[in-house]
Amino acid sequence: MPQGGKVLALGTVDDVKQLFATEMKGEVERVPIVPKDLARDQGAVISLLLSALTRTFAQTHGLETDGEKVLWSKKVMQRSRVNGTAYLVHDGVLLFLRRYAGKQFLVLKPTIKTFTEAGEPAELDVDRELKRQILGKQWNSKFNAALMRWRELLLRKDALRVEFPAGSGSTFKFNLAAAVDEFVLPRPMPQTDDPELAWGYLFLHEFAPRLAGALPDGAVKASPAIYTDYVTAYIHFTHDGVSQRLWLAVTPERARYNVKGCGSMLWLAEPTDTTYPAELAARFTSAGFERRPQTPYRSLRVGVEVSEVQAAGADGEVSHALAWALNALEPTGILATTQGEKT
Repeated sequence: MPQGGKVLALGTVDDVKQLFATEMKGEVERVPIVPKDLARDQGAVISLLLSALTRTFAQTHGLETDGEKVLWSKKVMQRSRVNGTAYLVHDGVLLFLRRYAGKQFLVLKPTIKTFTEAGEPAELDVDRELKRQILGKQWNSKFNAALMRWRELLLRKDALRVEFPAGSGSTFKFNLAAAVDEFVLPRPMPQTDDPELAWGYLFLHEFAPRLAGALPDGAVKASPAIYTDYVTAYIHFTHDGVSQRLWLAVTPERARYNVKGCGSMLWLAEPTDTTYPAELAARFTSAGFERRPQTPYRSLRVGVEVSEVQAAGADGEVSHALAWALNALEPTGILATTQGEKT
C-alpha cells in the first residue's frame, strides 16, 4: 500500500524482503500505528488493515474474496434472471473498519455477489438490479438473520484472535472483542413494509455514529426510530460548553416533514422539539440551513436527495453522505476540528 513515497506492508520481515527484493532501496522499517491513522476510514493504514483482515477470514473459513473488503460463499445461493438471462447469486458480506469514541470496530454488512453462469462477474447494471430485487426485500428478520450468520461464522468465540498472514507465526494479530456493540451490529429492526423506511433505518444506524465522531463530544444515545412516514436519529454534541442535538431524518417524498417538490430526502436539522440559541442558529443560517414555513416542521435544515446518496452504491452510501454532511456543517464552525476557530 503506497504512502508518502514509501510502501506500507503487513507480514513477516522475511516475506516482505522477498516480495520487494528487486524494488527495495533501503531497509524494512517497523513503524507504529498511531490514532490519526485509524481515524481515516479511506486512509492507507485502514485499507491495509482491512485487506489483511479480509484475506485472513477468506483463508481461514474457505471463502472467496476480492482481497479488499468483500467476502462471499463459494456456494450458489440462488439463480435469478435479468432481462431473460440467468445469473448466479452468492451470499456475501462487506467489511468496514470504523472508529467510534476512540475504539476501532469491525462492521459487517450483508450483501450479495453476482456472476454469469460462466463464472464472470455480472455487469454493473445487472448487479445493481439483482441487489434491488434481493436486498430490497431483505428487511427485518431476513437482514438480521443474514447478519448473525456472518457474525457466527467470522466471530466465533474460539477464534477471536486473527493472525496475518494466517498460520505464519507473525506477531501481527487482530484481537476481536466477543461483545457486540449496539451501534455496530443493529438490533432487530422495527417492523415496516416500506422499503424507503427500511433503507433509512439501516442507513442511519451506520451514518449517525460516524457523523457523531466529527462533532465535539458527539454521541448517538439511541437507535434510529421509524415513524409512520419518516426515520429519525439524534446526535448529541457540545457547543460553547452546552449540550445540543442535531436531528437526522430520512423522509420519503410523501412524508409530512418533507418539502413539496422534493423526492425522498436525507436531512440535517435543528431538533423538532426545540430551537437553537440565537448565536448557534445564526451559524447554521449563514451556512445555508433554512427554515421551511410551508411545512409543519419549521426548524433550520439542509438536505440531499436520497437518490444521490444511493447512486454511490451500497458500499459507498455512508461515505458519500458523510462527505456531504461535513461539507454542509463545516461553515457552522461546530465540527470538532473547527469549533472555536470562528468568531
